[in-house]
Amino acid sequence: MLTDTGIHPGKSFSIWPGEAPGSHPMESAFARVMDAKSGNVRGIRKPSITPFIPAHPNGTVVIVVPGGAYSQLVMEKEGSEPARWLNTLGITAFVLEYRLPVEPHDNPHLVALQDLQRAIRLVRSRCHEYGLDPLRVGVIGLSSGGHLAACAGTSFERPTYAHINAVDAESARPDFMILAYGPYTGNMHYSHASREQLFFPSQVKNALYAEFPVNTQVTAKAPPTFLVTADNDNRVSSENSSELFLALHQAGIPAELHIYDDGGHGFALRAEAATSIAKWTQACQAWLQNHGLLGVS
Repeated sequence: MLTDTGIHPGKSFSIWPGEAPGSHPMESAFARVMDAKSGNVRGIRKPSITPFIPAHPNGTVVIVVPGGAYSQLVMEKEGSEPARWLNTLGITAFVLEYRLPVEPHDNPHLVALQDLQRAIRLVRSRCHEYGLDPLRVGVIGLSSGGHLAACAGTSFERPTYAHINAVDAESARPDFMILAYGPYTGNMHYSHASREQLFFPSQVKNALYAEFPVNTQVTAKAPPTFLVTADNDNRVSSENSSELFLALHQAGIPAELHIYDDGGHGFALRAEAATSIAKWTQACQAWLQNHGLLGVS
């Protein structure tokens, strides 16, 4: 359940009723740590979501999935800032703080997807109580969060944890995806792999990407998708996005791809106004409108 009194804007709550699957009481050295300067977080054992509620909700819901190379979570730039932008469009947002595959859990390559699947189900299970549409629950992911969001959209029929309660009877399929500069094509053995992955210190990360090269896991059940990236990204090649777009197109999934020549990696919502990539949110807003996601439910 969320809380006894409902959803409180800005107040985080756990997505699991007890310990998350595969996470056990850890030694005191393993604890949540937030960098005082950046706000980035690591050491997550109790995954949570934080609600961002617009003044006039239109019924659409988005789970925000921050990136951070699966080694940390960039909670401000790729979490709360996108959530506040979605609020300006009338979209209710929930920022997910999920477990990292490089930290001590059972089946560490699955924990992030377990948390996102549970978050989607949990939010969907409570939509009617708060005037939200359970058929308009999407995801937005940036960088490695884009990969994780894309996993949710291509592996939603895969059980990643044992059924816990009635929440888990809900669908884990996102109804739409917004994906920004993510490494979608798998590990370093793929010709269009993320350049970032060449420097991964952990075999667990490589295991995760090898198991979830989402461009090869697209089916006709995948949700409509908006993709954005920069061609001068020197960490995650723009070919990741073009490969995923091609897979979606070939599967007959409505998809829109924007590749800008400027922006680099990690532009999020902080691109300078003079750059062409700064307009990506306008393109995304138009896409949301065209898909009926900005009207009042």
